[in-house]
Amino acid sequence: MATARILSIDDSPTVLKLIEMIGQAAGYEVHVANDGRRGVEMAAEIHPDVILVDFIMPEMNGLQVCKALHDNPETRDIPIILVSSKGEAVGDKFVATLGVRHYCTKPFKAEELLAKLSEILGEQGGTAPEVEPEPEAATNGQPVVLTIDDSPTILRLVEMILTNAGFTVRTAAGGAKGIELARQLHPDVVLVDFIMPEVNGFQVSKTLREGADTRDIPIVLVSSKGEAVGEQFVQTLGIHHYLTKPFQPDQLVTEVRNALQAAAAPAAAETPATAAPHVVAPTPEAAVPPPATDATDTTDDPDAVDVLRSHLDAQLAAMEERLISILDRRLQEVVEEIRNYAQVGSR
Repeated sequence: MATARILSIDDSPTVLKLIEMIGQAAGYEVHVANDGRRGVEMAAEIHPDVILVDFIMPEMNGLQVCKALHDNPETRDIPIILVSSKGEAVGDKFVATLGVRHYCTKPFKAEELLAKLSEILGEQGGTAPEVEPEPEAATNGQPVVLTIDDSPTILRLVEMILTNAGFTVRTAAGGAKGIELARQLHPDVVLVDFIMPEVNGFQVSKTLREGADTRDIPIVLVSSKGEAVGEQFVQTLGIHHYLTKPFQPDQLVTEVRNALQAAAAPAAAETPATAAPHVVAPTPEAAVPPPATDATDTTDDPDAVDVLRSHLDAQLAAMEERLISILDRRLQEVVEEIRNYAQVGSR
């Protein structure tokens, strides 16, 4: 019997990668589309057994995707699962119209998504694989990686990638919790997001570098702003390196392994010069590297660092306000569109 085919439609590369990993690990054939229009085209081309659809997407949103699939005789009977952070708010409306079978609210657990896929495929007589409970991460002999991010989806994705690569992974939802866990666990590597509420990545890295028991832990910045702020983090705080979201699984694994090698290099060599070229090796005396000769460098100027931090915080606050305003306005438009469609359908 053929393997069940899944199509995931979402504008987030991270969510697509997470669903792809979950589905493939469970034995499904997974296809992805990063926008609604392409998703509708792919549905007609490959005729999947189940379609996962995000709700809020630019240009063609989840409602429009579901309507287009429902209006096409070739795709009308394909069951749909709504996968969105607004699942509970709009899921029942979708289920009542347009043939949506289930909704799954982000952030979701792998077993939750697989259970709904299994239910639908089981009803169709498909080959839904059995879902085995995930084993508890072991700590014996495995390097411990602490990942700090305010996105549950990113935390879940990083945990899956690194656990499969043989690491023990601990997660912290936010900077304050991350600092607390780093002091408790003393992990081998810390992955930290840049944009987080309350305690951001800069503050987390600075706090860890100032702590006597955490200053030597290699840090990797993992952020969508990696290229914009990564070099400043490397120079100012002596972090190992940075990785820009969205990332490939092999990139993440490579960075973690490089960080582990960099941390071990000073102890195995006479000088830290043997470390990888992009590594800033921490020293017992201080976590911050010697000041550069460049006249514009601010490494040794605490006031300049505070100014930079304040500037970044102000920019982040402004960006968050604009983003929230845009998303709220767009959500209201889509909800109104759903109401109008439901009223037309009830006539």
